[in-house]
Amino acid sequence: MGKNYEFPVGFRFDSDLDLFKIAIDYTKELLDEDKIIIVYGFMRDITIKFLLTEREYEEKYTELSWTDYNDILKSEILTILEQNYNEPLEVEKGLIKYLIEEKVDEDSIKSISEFKLEKRRYAYQKLYSQKEKNRYFLKQNTISHKLSDIDYDFNRTIDEDGSVAYANIKIKTDDVLVDINLPKQLMNIISSNRSEEISFICDKYDLEYLIDELKRIQEKL
Repeated sequence: MGKNYEFPVGFRFDSDLDLFKIAIDYTKELLDEDKIIIVYGFMRDITIKFLLTEREYEEKYTELSWTDYNDILKSEILTILEQNYNEPLEVEKGLIKYLIEEKVDEDSIKSISEFKLEKRRYAYQKLYSQKEKNRYFLKQNTISHKLSDIDYDFNRTIDEDGSVAYANIKIKTDDVLVDINLPKQLMNIISSNRSEEISFICDKYDLEYLIDELKRIQEKL
């Protein structure tokens, strides 16, 4: 494997460079095969949806376990994708400031910064596209609210003619998605000032109708 680094406690981009590149290659292939999708500004700033099972992954990809791939994908790759849309590849000002605050020596600051930049460059080479950047900034710059949460509960009516099952669905939107890494109390304060909520009741036939309408919308995009 690659060079060893002494990272400060809490440094999230600490995976081995070779394994990181394998994870990037897997991500590129899975995206090309529509086995995963990247979602921007929908529930959170950036997230991933798997369209394959753990078993399907393990049968095809053997150099990186499902758990290790998920760890690198969610803790490093998604963050780097977002960073690459917003910051030039030649500088790591935020990282350097963080390393200085952590009392990292000058030589280590230089080597760790270059290590991180190498990851960013490889992610840029394999995963960056203007279309994806446009998707990201569409959600960042819109004045429309964005979906931030979906919740539901099930109930059943009971009368002399039998019972009917139904769901009560609650949908929440925000004009700015809250960083899930913030303290929960602060998240609630920010969210409560910008949120809109609706709730509605539906049975399985209503859901079938709704799903069909959403598919029609999807087909027209």
